[in-house]
Amino acid sequence: MNQNKNLPPPPLAKKSEDTLSYSDIDSVPINLLERASGYWRLVYYKRRQMHDVSVRQILLGQFFIIIFVGAFSVMVEGNKDALLLAGATLILYPSLTDLLVSNSAVLSAVTHHEYDQLLDKKVTAVVISTLRAIVAAVLASTLVGIVAGLLGYWLFETPIPNTIKLATLAGSIAAIVGLPLIQFITFTARNLRSNPDEVLPPIENAFFNVLILVAIGIASRILI
Repeated sequence: MNQNKNLPPPPLAKKSEDTLSYSDIDSVPINLLERASGYWRLVYYKRRQMHDVSVRQILLGQFFIIIFVGAFSVMVEGNKDALLLAGATLILYPSLTDLLVSNSAVLSAVTHHEYDQLLDKKVTAVVISTLRAIVAAVLASTLVGIVAGLLGYWLFETPIPNTIKLATLAGSIAAIVGLPLIQFITFTARNLRSNPDEVLPPIENAFFNVLILVAIGIASRILI
């Protein structure tokens, strides 16, 4: 018994270099610095790759806008009466575009993140959410038309009722056509194992920039 008491204590387990904390950079082993630098290099290349993809998508979206806006300008060149509400159009176009892009982004995000949580009647739930988004877009377009009508009357002396009708009709056309198509693209991206949160933003931006312009042109011809 006395011999056991005199035995030295067992050696402590050696800590790994990765688990040690260093207060001075000069005391960090070289091999650990090399491994850490390799990790951050990997993070850097991954972030740079994601950034390049995002920039490419934005450039393609802007190129898409330029082509279709130019084509639509040529199409309405022979019928300039379709854009007599020029003052109201200048105010409505950016407002309705931002409205539909935001509405579409919310709809696609809700569909993507909550679809798998639905237990039954998934198709019905998607249809109802799409119809609600369309109704919300139409009502919001009317509110935008009221504000744009006041501004248009003050700046360009355009009739307020015509501006409200133009905003409501153009927003309705864009919502009825665009939102179901965005839902289709969302499910297509999911089926292709892509992330809709990364794929849809440039598509939505380019698509509704063109669609709102076309919708305003169509609504102008209907109202005039």
